[in-house]
Amino acid sequence: MQRLFCRRLSLFILILSFVTPPAFSQPNTAGKLFQEAVRDQRGQKWQDSLGKFKKVISLSPNSLLAQKSYIEIGKYYKYQRNWEEAIDQYHKSIAIAPHTRPAHDAKTAEAAVYYFRQDFSRALTIFQEVLSETTDWDQIKYCNYWIKELKRRMSFSPQESFSC
Repeated sequence: MQRLFCRRLSLFILILSFVTPPAFSQPNTAGKLFQEAVRDQRGQKWQDSLGKFKKVISLSPNSLLAQKSYIEIGKYYKYQRNWEEAIDQYHKSIAIAPHTRPAHDAKTAEAAVYYFRQDFSRALTIFQEVLSETTDWDQIKYCNYWIKELKRRMSFSPQESFSC
């Protein structure tokens, strides 16, 4: 009887080890690291957060966390006015999973870069693209607002426009 119990217990443990991931698995580590990066970002520890976001990408390159990390890195470059690097990070995010909410977030962030560079027609095109792809109500409202604003800005003659 005891032998049968030990055998079944061993079999149960063996099956359980295949079903549940170990505590030290990469996704779990990447998730914790992403949370730490966000905390660093909120604490204005920009270089620390940037390094952690890059580490998340290296641990889990094609995951949702990597996609969100690219967006956060892109935001950092956008605030540094390193426009091309920001756009590059947004494109990397979109490439992981196009037509998803994070991809739409990356596209609208890219459109914001074009807006700040006063390339209104490119920004408008991107917002219209997101609007045609999304069913998310928040994204629809956001895109509609910016499409209206961009069309208004584009209606001014060049002499009437201004820059920040």
